Amino acid sequence: MEDRKTVVSRGLDAAKEKNGFQTQITAEALELICNLSEGYPHFIQQFAYSAFDSDKDNNIDVDDVKEGAFGKHGALEALALRYFNEWYFDQIGSDEYREVLKAMSAHFDSWVTKKQLRDAVKIKDTTLNNALTALKSKNIIQTQKGKPGVYKLPNRSFAVWIRSLTTIQSTTTQANNLTRFQS
Repeated sequence: MEDRKTVVSRGLDAAKEKNGFQTQITAEALELICNLSEGYPHFIQQFAYSAFDSDKDNNIDVDDVKEGAFGKHGALEALALRYFNEWYFDQIGSDEYREVLKAMSAHFDSWVTKKQLRDAVKIKDTTLNNALTALKSKNIIQTQKGKPGVYKLPNRSFAVWIRSLTTIQSTTTQANNLTRFQS
């Protein structure tokens, strides 16, 4: 966690040198950026940049982070364009396989069993097996070592993005999903 905070602090220091003034960040906002990023370097940079871009008073707070993360042209949208679209659309040619990902997104990045997926999606067992095999081979989902039939999405951001695709949510509703990020 300290490494993530250092990255954000260094970015704010670089912005001070370039802009000639210091932008502050609240401890809560810094913590939220670190949690949202899940430790992925590109995610840290994107969530921090988007929060900085949303800030209007040179003091980044939780509202700036939420707007930067979930607002129009926010971090989640930028990450989706860079990473998630390829996983969800380009590498998967089947709506049934996407249904498996949608069912997994209900669990964010927690482990889910094949039985839970079978109960959640209404597809044939052979199609579910084929979907899981294909998603594993493309590194779109992960398997739990030593526990056959247990899977998860690679990160919470991917899950939140899938959920935002499949339900009509306002920016406020998406921001409320932050409580799930912090657990």
